[in-house]
Amino acid sequence: MKEMKDTWKVLIPIEQRPKSQQNQYNLDNVFAVTLRDAGEVALIDGDTKQIINVIKTGYAVHISRLSDSRRYVYTIGRDGRIDLIDLFMPKPDRVAEIKIGLEARSVETSKYKGYEDKYAIAGAYWPPQYTIMDGATLEPLKIVSTRGMTVDTQEFHPEPRVAAIVASHEHPEFIVNVKETGQILLVNYEDIANLRTTTIGARSATRRSRPSARTRKATRTTPGKSCAC
Repeated sequence: MKEMKDTWKVLIPIEQRPKSQQNQYNLDNVFAVTLRDAGEVALIDGDTKQIINVIKTGYAVHISRLSDSRRYVYTIGRDGRIDLIDLFMPKPDRVAEIKIGLEARSVETSKYKGYEDKYAIAGAYWPPQYTIMDGATLEPLKIVSTRGMTVDTQEFHPEPRVAAIVASHEHPEFIVNVKETGQILLVNYEDIANLRTTTIGARSATRRSRPSARTRKATRTTPGKSCAC
């Protein structure tokens, strides 16, 4: 936590940010385009196809997530750096940043009614963990390791990477996918100090054998009718 907090920067405090949208952009039609090797994201006006701003971010941004309010864009680079971009500013730009690990892939915000954008979450490849943050400042609040047992052979895995994370609209939960252990974690964020997590084992379905060419040829789509054609 100490190392993570050392990287945390609030560039523009909440009280100094606009109270309402201070530009004329159609925020329902703004694109965040990854400029991979440059370590940048270009915000593009979808109505006019003009570049709004080119913003320095983490390296090779893997995903850009829009907040529930459509005010903020959260980007996460493969280097584990998260940048928070405020679309309400006259010229949208970064308002906070943090580095949650050495390598990462996904970031998301809470979407359940009453918790909209209250929390942000990001998962790391290394260290194998996910971090829950304040949605408006990126202040780290909780770090949870994903080390554990695999769902198939029940062996301990020391480096399970966090892959995709999505937020539920039906429950106060983040859905966290962990690669090497094959686990799907339903992380309930109602009480950050005492997280409740439901673990689902993601077993691969039994592969069905493909029908032979002869069988496919002999079967018609009309129910109850078949012929050897």
